[in-house]
Amino acid sequence: MDQDTKRNIKLGLFVVLGIIVFIFGIFLVGAKSGLFTKSFTVYAVFKNTSGLKPGANIRFDGVKVGTVKSVTIMNDSSIRVDMNIDESKREFITKSAVASITSDGLMGDELVNITAGAYGSPLAENGDRISSRQPMDMDNMIAKFSGTSSNINAITENLKNLTDNLNTKNGSIQSLFKDTTMAINLQQTLANLKTMSEVYTQEGNDLRRTTNELTHGNGVLNKLVNDPTLSNNLSETISKLKETSDKLGTIADQATVTMQHANSGNGPLNTVLTDTGMANNIKATIANLKRSTVLLNEDLTAAQHNFLLRGYFKNKPADGQK
Repeated sequence: MDQDTKRNIKLGLFVVLGIIVFIFGIFLVGAKSGLFTKSFTVYAVFKNTSGLKPGANIRFDGVKVGTVKSVTIMNDSSIRVDMNIDESKREFITKSAVASITSDGLMGDELVNITAGAYGSPLAENGDRISSRQPMDMDNMIAKFSGTSSNINAITENLKNLTDNLNTKNGSIQSLFKDTTMAINLQQTLANLKTMSEVYTQEGNDLRRTTNELTHGNGVLNKLVNDPTLSNNLSETISKLKETSDKLGTIADQATVTMQHANSGNGPLNTVLTDTGMANNIKATIANLKRSTVLLNEDLTAAQHNFLLRGYFKNKPADGQK
């Protein structure tokens, strides 16, 4: 066999081997990307796809079920992601399923993860839209983290200044904590406040107990305030005392008139009253009666203004009424 024939045979074997490898590679890539697998298509709409590319994996609770077919911008706030799902996994993809964009690990490529929907929801059909959960915006997270880091630095600096002030011998905070006199005064003040609180509490309890006894008790004071029969009796007694006082005043006035007539006449009564000693005694008696009447009226007036009897006089019927 000549050299040309050997060379052609080797070239032919190399080409055939290359074609076999090429076909094997196509099948391998096709199997990985699902090109030769029967599938159906669903889609979801996101505001931000976070760098998701066609051919990215689609997982259902962590298990690969398909690949991303296309990523299309619909408008300035909506991006449509079409997904090819293996037909063999159709039973897990329902109309209420939710798609979200995540990373394959900490620094891995972006992929779509689908979570199960409501139990009993119908299965998704070819071309159906499923719900979506917006991905985390890493730029915003980094910006927020930067702001938080600045705040932490400021707080740390303030804590450092506070600690330095506390450790300084002449610092105001150290004076507050280490001044023995101030500490004793503060303790005494707190003790006094506690004592005053206990006293006020005790007084409040006493007042509450007195009020309860006055309102619900059976003592004399409760009867005076709440017993209508006793109130009426007391009111009637005071009215009779006042009536007696008025009568005494009338008698005193009549006695005065009688004395005036006796002093100006010549009858037997004048003769009796001419006796100076007897006249002085009668005048003294009349003066005592007037004085007693005035005092009795003052006592009645004071009784009417007393806080225990004030309610009874308010409830007392007006003169001429029953």
